[in-house]
Amino acid sequence: MRRTFLPLVFASICLSSCGGGGGGGAVGDPILLTRVEAIFPGSAATTDAATVIDALNLQSGDSVQFLIVNYTQSGVRTTTTVGGWATSDLGGGSGALTPGTGAFAAGSAGATKFTMGATFGGTFYSTEYKVTPVQPRVQGRVVTAFIGTGITDIHIWFYDAVSAQVGEVTSDFSGSFIASVPGTATRFHLDSASIPPLTYYRSYGYLSLIYAPTISTCTAPLPSPLSGGTNVLPGSVILTRSTDTPPPPPTGCG
Repeated sequence: MRRTFLPLVFASICLSSCGGGGGGGAVGDPILLTRVEAIFPGSAATTDAATVIDALNLQSGDSVQFLIVNYTQSGVRTTTTVGGWATSDLGGGSGALTPGTGAFAAGSAGATKFTMGATFGGTFYSTEYKVTPVQPRVQGRVVTAFIGTGITDIHIWFYDAVSAQVGEVTSDFSGSFIASVPGTATRFHLDSASIPPLTYYRSYGYLSLIYAPTISTCTAPLPSPLSGGTNVLPGSVILTRSTDTPPPPPTGCG
């Protein structure tokens, strides 16, 4: 699988850097998950304060850093720079990797997904990545209703005017996402399988309308037309906790 589901929503995330090997979390706050993430530092293509980018949404010319990231039970997030990075792209056409740091300069776009990984604490961790053409980006955030907490690992699909899928992205630790999509993309939809069934209703809100992720044709609109840069969604995508009042029936499916 490309992603490992995090079975909790982080009410507060502490972002810090650390060095060294695969030690545990603080006493009483064990590490819940370790995985590879791509960091998109200081890019002019996004205004997102969180610099994580879904590695399947790199564009030709992007410079990113692959890191080992730990998440503790309380939601503390720590990043570690390690050496020994390797890619399954033996020809190197997808970009130039610096094995000692995980720095990666994206090269030629292509439909092929490759694997990037490194060993940390005696365990090999990896993630899939892909380089897309230079094209519009869509930036948004998935949050919890009433409290606004970001929701991680929600999968979002993008479609064109004839309902063909043209892109995909997964929300990061803060609920944010930055997707690389062609200018023909017109709508988006949440993958119902990525919504924790015991935590949230299978329903999402966007710009005062309600959508049903279990109905494939019940999709939400993107800004139109998409510009060539970053297109920020004018509202958050909202999920309601199963402990709250159920959302109304879908109103955006028409």
